[in-house]
Amino acid sequence: MGQLKRVTITGADDLVSPGDLFELSAVHPFVEWGILVSASKMGTTRYPSRVWMSSLATKMVYMKTPINIAVHIQGRWLRDLVLGDSDDLIDGCGSLIRHAQRIQLNFHGGVIDWNETAFLMELATFPLTRDAKQFIFQIDGCQGGAILERVSRYGHGLDLVPFYDTSHGAGVLPEVWPDAEKSLLALTRDLQVGYAGGLGPENLAAQIPLIAKAAGKAQFWIDMETKIRSPSPLVGTRFDLDKVRAALEICKPFVGVEIA
Repeated sequence: MGQLKRVTITGADDLVSPGDLFELSAVHPFVEWGILVSASKMGTTRYPSRVWMSSLATKMVYMKTPINIAVHIQGRWLRDLVLGDSDDLIDGCGSLIRHAQRIQLNFHGGVIDWNETAFLMELATFPLTRDAKQFIFQIDGCQGGAILERVSRYGHGLDLVPFYDTSHGAGVLPEVWPDAEKSLLALTRDLQVGYAGGLGPENLAAQIPLIAKAAGKAQFWIDMETKIRSPSPLVGTRFDLDKVRAALEICKPFVGVEIA
C-alpha cells in the first residue's frame, strides 16, 4: 500500500497568526500549509492578504523552524499563467512564491484556454526557491488531467504530480478514492499522488487506510480545508487551530509507515 508522506492544511488567512503555523510545524514537521491565492479574493476568508503573505515569507527567512508551503493558484492568476503570463501573480504574491516548496494549480472543473509552449516556459522559469520544486495539477474530472498529460510529454525535468480533488472544496467524501496505478501517476517523475475531499478529524482514521490502498505503491499526501473550519458569526467560517491540531495528531501515526 501507499505511504503517507505529508498532510496539507489549506485555508489559513489574515485571522491566523503566521507564528501559529511555525509552532505547529515544529511539532508536526510533516505538515504543509496550503496558501490559497486569487487576484479577486485576496484578503478575504481563506485567501490571505499581500501583507500577511509577505509576513509569512519574511518569517521563513529568519525563523529556525522549517516550514512547508504550497501556494495554491486559481482564478484569473491561473488563467494568466497557463497562457504564459505570470507578471500580475508574481506582483501579488511573489514574496511567498519565492519561498514555497510546491505550486498547486487549481483548475476547479473549469474549461480554460491555454498555450502549451508559453505555459511550459512559465513552469520552467517560475521564480521558486533554489531547491527542487513540484507542480501539483488538480485532477477533478475536467481539464486538469488533460493538461497534465500534455505537459508531461514535453516538460522534461519538471516535477509534476496529480492531485485528486473531486469535492472542489465542498468537503464531500468520494464514494471511492481514485486508483493511482490506473491514473496519471505514470506520467509523473516520482511516484507521488495527492488526495482531497471531505477529510477531517472525524473521519481521518478510517479514510487514510482506504486512501493508502488507492495509492498503491505511491507515496501520497492528503489535503484538508473545509473540515478544519468552524462557524463564525463574522466571516462565515474560520480556520480552527484546534481542529487542525486534532487532525495532525490523528495523522501522525500514519506518516512514513507502510499502512496495512
